[in-house]
Amino acid sequence: MVRSYSELFNVVVVTGPRQVGKTAMLKHLMEEDASASVERAYVTLGNTAILQTAKEDPALFLQRYRPTALINEIQKAPELLPYSTPDNARQFTSSATTTRRKSIC
Repeated sequence: MVRSYSELFNVVVVTGPRQVGKTAMLKHLMEEDASASVERAYVTLGNTAILQTAKEDPALFLQRYRPTALINEIQKAPELLPYSTPDNARQFTSSATTTRRKSIC
């Protein structure tokens, strides 16, 4: 399904709870693509230096990674999303987190 959506849209965001296999699934798709001679870059915004570059200069950051790159932890730099164009396709992963709040009665 992700592969089909990536043919229709320039940005595909895979979201879900932590540790359910979002990144593993996309890396698996990357491996399949590599076996068909289609190369994709993988970058994680979990790296502080990479995250800082993405936030400070999104256009420059995206120039460093060829389309169709897989950018992990996109929720840390939503500034990148407006820079993704049909000619500059990307796939992103994001972890949804929930916070439990204490009831006040």
